[in-house]
Amino acid sequence: MESLVHINEVSFPIEGAPSFQILLNSQKLQNAMKWLTLGNLECVALLHLPRMKHLQTLEIRICRELEEIKVDPKQERRRGFAVDYIPGSNFHTLCNIIIYQLPNLLNLTWLIYIPSVEVLKVTDCYSMKEVIQDETGISQNLSLFSRLRVLRLDYLPNLKSICGRALPFTSLTDLSVERCPFLRKLPLDSNSATYSLKTIKGSRWWWDRLQWENETIKDTFNHYFQD
Repeated sequence: MESLVHINEVSFPIEGAPSFQILLNSQKLQNAMKWLTLGNLECVALLHLPRMKHLQTLEIRICRELEEIKVDPKQERRRGFAVDYIPGSNFHTLCNIIIYQLPNLLNLTWLIYIPSVEVLKVTDCYSMKEVIQDETGISQNLSLFSRLRVLRLDYLPNLKSICGRALPFTSLTDLSVERCPFLRKLPLDSNSATYSLKTIKGSRWWWDRLQWENETIKDTFNHYFQD
């Protein structure tokens, strides 16, 4: 594929760390990648994602030793990006992210560098306690998940937090939480998903145990709940 002069779109799964290393060594493939599945990255605890400026869908699955995923903030800042302002991010086209069967993954804080994510699905991540880690010092001005339409969390048995503060979720239409027994609070307040939200799905047992800032907010979102 390196020898194809006019290649401008690539989509395929990568299985195993050696194959992923080939992608890391190929700027041409990174620049052409639109859909990528990464699986079975043996002996990889820390995954540094390369810049793929045309990537639209990323799936990471069955990486049993993976604990952390990163994009390099220093590299982003050198190119003129900051945590709260990423106008030319090389991930600006990445809108679909699917994460499943990563039993040692701790969080998804790297998503603060993905401004265009629209669909986020996270399944079977037993060690994850937070989606966005609280200790990152994220700017209050950051429009985190501003384009997110669909959020699905399933079988995260130790998850306690999506984000430590309420988020506007200006585009959120569907929120689904299944088998996350310790998630007792949602990052929602009276200003969240005001005009976009359609449904919140989960078990009645989970919904009745949620903690809310006040009864007014609880009543507001109760209209969207479906078990």
